[in-house]
Formats: sequence, C-alpha cells, structure tokens
Amino acid sequence: MNTSDVEAASHAARLLNMLLGDLGAARHSFEITERIRVSPNINASTSYWAVVHRAFLVHLVVTLSKLCEVYERYARIVPASTRNDFKRVYNDIHSRGVVDLRNRFCAHIWDKKYGAPLSREELDHHIELLCGGDLASLIPWFWNVDGAPNSPSIGGVVERCRDSLLQEFKLDSSVVCNI
Repeated sequence: MNTSDVEAASHAARLLNMLLGDLGAARHSFEITERIRVSPNINASTSYWAVVHRAFLVHLVVTLSKLCEVYERYARIVPASTRNDFKRVYNDIHSRGVVDLRNRFCAHIWDKKYGAPLSREELDHHIELLCGGDLASLIPWFWNVDGAPNSPSIGGVVERCRDSLLQEFKLDSSVVCNI
C-alpha cells in the first residue's frame, strides 16, 4: 500500500460520503415535498409541482453523475469486496441514461452534438428511461429505504464502498467528516 493510494482512498471515501449525504437529501426532500403536495391545505398549480420535481431530478442526476466520476477515477483502489457492486451501480446509472441526461439537460441548455436544446419529447424519453415516468420509483433504487445491511440500492453500495475504503486503508472516519 503506497502513500498515493492511501491519499486517493481518503479522497474517494470523502467524496462517497458527500454523495451519500446528497442522495439522502434527495430522498428526504422528495418525500417531504410529496407530503406537502398532497396536503389539502396547499393550493399550488400543477406547473409549480413540475418545477419542484424538475429540481429534484436535476439534483439526483448531478449527484449520480458525480458518483460515476468517482467510479471512473477511483475504482482501481476500491476493495474487491465492494468493487463489483460499485461497477454494477455505475453500469446501471449509465444504462438509465443519467449521464446523458446531465450532459444534455441538467448542466447545459444547448446540446453541442445535435446543435439544439433538448426537446420536450427527448426529455420525456430520458425520464421514461430513468424511472418509467414515476419519480417516486427512484427512491428505493437510489436509497436504502429499509436500512438493510446489504442493500442493493445505490446508497447501500456507496455506504459499503466508503466503509471498505476506510477499513482497507486503515483510515480514520474523520477523513469523511469534512464535506
């Protein structure tokens, strides 16, 4: 184990911890928003809720895209005990078109490849690919709702990867506290 690997493991664990927090924030903000949306005392237009849902979607897509970047940069040092799960998560995020959605909608207004903004039909296609049109279905996919120790959810895998890095490289948990 060389010094640069230990330093990389420290960076990776810190980033995974930060992204785990972002995933948790996405889960809680969506659930709270949904409780408010269905409240009989709230009188907001459908278009207002579409904007709120778009903000949730953008936050989630950017967070998941960052997770892919962590995988691309640090997968080589992720312990074997969690590397395959991390690769599965990476592939799943890509297969759902998350990174493409970030590049073509969330982070930019103009698609350089196509020389145009993302059309409403293309956005609908991306959302269908991501969640079948049901944003609530994303919650158990990206968050360990039941708190199961070996959850296949993205949050469960991220937590295990972070913990395996801390253990394998004998890092103090304080390295992940500075988010």
